[in-house]
Amino acid sequence: MGRGIVAQPVNTTGVTLSRLPASRGGSYQLAYTSAATTLSYGGGAGVNVGAGGVFTLTAPDGSQILATAAAASLPGADQTDSIQLRHLRCGSLAEVINSSLVFVDILGAVRR
Repeated sequence: MGRGIVAQPVNTTGVTLSRLPASRGGSYQLAYTSAATTLSYGGGAGVNVGAGGVFTLTAPDGSQILATAAAASLPGADQTDSIQLRHLRCGSLAEVINSSLVFVDILGAVRR
């Protein structure tokens, strides 16, 4: 599934994101709608995360990201975060940039 990359969005509290094999490079908006307790990725369909758990979010272009939501820590108001995934063609090294946080998946490159 993921390759050990976990990112905490800055504005959307109670959510962590992990890269999936279907994650594509590019900029995507993570949007949380408080009234419906839904989370969407890249303008894709909203997924109800109100009960908490692990959810696969899909953008219209097919890119996916794994979201883990802690119900008690979700925001009390609508929130958005800009998520950027960058795939570097140096083995399978991938870099994920989320607001001010940078994560590099070195283990994924070593495993191949």
